[in-house]
Amino acid sequence: MKEKKILFLIYTSKYSSGGGGHFYSLKSISKSLDSKLNYQIINLGYAKTKVFKDTEKFQFFLLKKWDIIYRFFSLLKIVRNINPDVIHAFDSKSLFVARSLSFFLNINIVSTKCGGPNGNSKYISTADSFILFSKENFEFYSKFTNDRIPKFLLPNRIEEVKVDNSHIQNFKKKYNINDELLVLRISRFNPYYNLTFIQTINLFKQIHYKNKNSRLLFIGTIQSQEYYENLKLLILKENLPIDLITIEEFTHNAKKLLPIADIVIATGRGVMEAASLNKIIFCPVTNSKFPVALNKNTFNLLFSMNFSERSIVNEISSIDFERIIKKKENQYTRYFFDKYFNVNNVSNKYLAIYSNVKKHRQNPLNYLINLIRFLK
Repeated sequence: MKEKKILFLIYTSKYSSGGGGHFYSLKSISKSLDSKLNYQIINLGYAKTKVFKDTEKFQFFLLKKWDIIYRFFSLLKIVRNINPDVIHAFDSKSLFVARSLSFFLNINIVSTKCGGPNGNSKYISTADSFILFSKENFEFYSKFTNDRIPKFLLPNRIEEVKVDNSHIQNFKKKYNINDELLVLRISRFNPYYNLTFIQTINLFKQIHYKNKNSRLLFIGTIQSQEYYENLKLLILKENLPIDLITIEEFTHNAKKLLPIADIVIATGRGVMEAASLNKIIFCPVTNSKFPVALNKNTFNLLFSMNFSERSIVNEISSIDFERIIKKKENQYTRYFFDKYFNVNNVSNKYLAIYSNVKKHRQNPLNYLINLIRFLK
């Protein structure tokens, strides 16, 4: 059988740094397929992501919103030369571009919805197959798209985090880290994650009250300077040992610092990466002052919404801070990684999806709505 050639498309929006979780998910998925598949990655949009800076099968194509009017045919020429059998889009804007290319090249389209809310609208951009990272999205797509279009729930998108001792030692030396109990949250600094920041600080207050030899590290890039400054003022008022770490040396691929943490507060793929190291993990939820511990009792509810801070846990048990401090809270989170998150467990499923995808008729009205949303 002829080897399939896949073109991955992903879009960097105007105000994006190109470092969102779906960029890392694409990197992990494509890497897991590297020896099994012929593929190329094109990063469309306003800026070239740094996530793929060490990836050979990658190129950037500048494509701002209205550029598509006169830049599209340059892109079409590139894609025609690649001659893919399938275009796999990793966000709504790259999906619109994929659909436009398909009009001319008659290429099958696979679309991945990388978590996040479903939204109030029942509109879903058409593709020939859908891959969903969360149960929440899978159920929504199953309800509001054509039954004949295949849908796959594949949350697996994480490689096991490798320990880089040299990088860790450099970090510890720079920030004078010794034997403290370390609480870690990796996050971009913007108001979207405010609930997570506040719940993390609330949790740390209680931990620090029980154990003065503890420290909280926030690591991430600044996306809102105003929010970052307000957070600094809040931390100053709390008078707690909390560090805000924003230098690129440590924010780029920040997961490499997960091994130093005793406790990780995380959402989305951050939960999965921490689970690969069997860390004590807490997840923010909407209906609590504190994040909740990830364990066998809370897993299904948190997992169904992709470990989003939009999650609601029905029964929030009291937190035994003594057990946390003694590092006995761990419910063997590595189990969740092995069963649900390891990307290497699903490479054959991706190959089967690409081999069996079939063309579906595009709805002109659906395409028009996709165009309008692309240009917004």
